[in-house]
Amino acid sequence: MLLIAGAALSLLPAAVAPSSALVGMLFLGLLSNVLVMLNVATFWHEPINGAVLLLAITLDILVWRWHDSRRSYAALARSVIQA
Repeated sequence: MLLIAGAALSLLPAAVAPSSALVGMLFLGLLSNVLVMLNVATFWHEPINGAVLLLAITLDILVWRWHDSRRSYAALARSVIQA
């Protein structure tokens, strides 16, 4: 389960999930303020926020896949060494 603010609650300890959600919310708020300061038309604010969220979700998926593949290679290496 992915929370929009950026915390996967089912995978994180209870103490980490709220803080990462807060960081995600602060980042989106900062992005909104930067867009206003750069005089970007308000029409583009939501598409830019959506693109940033899609990028974050994609990177999260890629990092988890890379992490899982590294873990499976490490388990394979341990089994070869023990045999």
